[in-house]
Amino acid sequence: MALKVYSDITKEFYEDEAAAKSAEEKLMKVKNEKTARRKEMSEKVEAARQNVNDIRKEYADMIDKA
Repeated sequence: MALKVYSDITKEFYEDEAAAKSAEEKLMKVKNEKTARRKEMSEKVEAARQNVNDIRKEYADMIDKA
């Protein structure tokens, strides 16, 4: 009777602890990369939003001076 290792992180069974650790590390790497991409995109969106606000303010100032 062979014992299997269950990973709480991947929610799967593995033949040995090394295979489980490898799968967990791979999954965590993917999640960290996804988080980093989301953060990068969030920063880009925030910068674009700020640019739009600056342009709107400049436009309103130009209209007021006209």
